Amino acid sequence: MFENPKLLLARADPPNMNSHPRTSNLASESPIGSSPFDGVICFGGVDWWYHNRGHYDLQMMREISNMGIPVLYVNSIGMRVPKITEGAVLLQRIGRKISSLKRGVVEVRQGFVVQSPLMLPAKFGRKTLERFLSYQVRRAAANAGITKPLVWIACPPAVEVLESMSPVALVYQRTDRFEEYPNVDREQIAGYDRRLKALADITLYCSSLLYDEEAG
Repeated sequence: MFENPKLLLARADPPNMNSHPRTSNLASESPIGSSPFDGVICFGGVDWWYHNRGHYDLQMMREISNMGIPVLYVNSIGMRVPKITEGAVLLQRIGRKISSLKRGVVEVRQGFVVQSPLMLPAKFGRKTLERFLSYQVRRAAANAGITKPLVWIACPPAVEVLESMSPVALVYQRTDRFEEYPNVDREQIAGYDRRLKALADITLYCSSLLYDEEAG
């Protein structure tokens, strides 16, 4: 059962979800009104164009936009390191990603914008990659009317561009043990996870088991 987004944005300890709050209040009862943010930038854990729309972050962003809060959903910037040995599976993923990138920035409905940011090759260096990603997202957010964002992160590497977003609040969605996914740099992802937990106003757990293990 998903938490009512209005309650989620109004309270740091929603009653029907496992949360790990860092502050006592995230926003007021009014969706915009006196709230400190004027929209949500979500760094998604999936891709809007080809993943199941039942994913938690996708559902939450749709519901939040229904409240009249502008949403920019940034399709997953990825965690896994592709391997040639994946063969046909890798080719399929590449094909889907190219199709997603061709769409660019799309307003799928009023107040809900989906972005597939371009990613430069690793040879350009980490800082250049971060600046390029940050520029794209900030520009798309501004065009969507979002200048004081609540940033929602469901893809840990996005923490690298968090500061440049100038967020008024941060929600970290701890969907799973990201560091245990196949073909990821476990130490790096675990480091992102620790940073996000330390910075987040709210850390949301989609698994009560994972919450119990990490909150204890």
